Amino acid sequence: MRKYNLATDLHRKTQRKSLNFKICNLQSAICNSEKAGFTLIELLIVLFIIGMVVGLVGIIINRDIGNLELNTFAKEISASMRYARSHAVAEKKRYFLIIWKKNRAYGLYVDGHDKTQKEDISPIIYKTFPERLSVNFKDGDEENVRIVFFPQGDSTGGRIEIKNEKGSTLFILINKITGRVIVTPRV
Repeated sequence: MRKYNLATDLHRKTQRKSLNFKICNLQSAICNSEKAGFTLIELLIVLFIIGMVVGLVGIIINRDIGNLELNTFAKEISASMRYARSHAVAEKKRYFLIIWKKNRAYGLYVDGHDKTQKEDISPIIYKTFPERLSVNFKDGDEENVRIVFFPQGDSTGGRIEIKNEKGSTLFILINKITGRVIVTPRV
């Protein structure tokens, strides 16, 4: 059986009381301290870090806006060509996509050889190029480029290069046999 020792029991009780006293003093020191809060230097450092992060995000977003304009224009002109191909097959007519480098514009026209249409026809689609983009036709150095989509689904084909002022380039490839239009960053 175990013997009861008054000295060890007393010692344990005083240790518990002193530990509780230390914890209470620590909590009150934190709560009642005059240093509770942030210093001006700490606030300035945090504001500086937030400002740097916001500045870097702004630079990254601004860099991607040029590529966004390039991608949007490439998708618009390729969608116009896909429209021309599908309608050429469905309506059994030739569709023409004409690119005017000098006017910085392109237009989509339907073949006007049937007698119901006038010689001077208006375009189905007419759009100008964005100012910051340059458009070149790679399979010829003509001033006006004409891509024809035939009723059988084929086309005259070609390769269009669209470049922004930062040097990013997209290519639109038009297959001669199938008339298929593909947008790609590489040839």
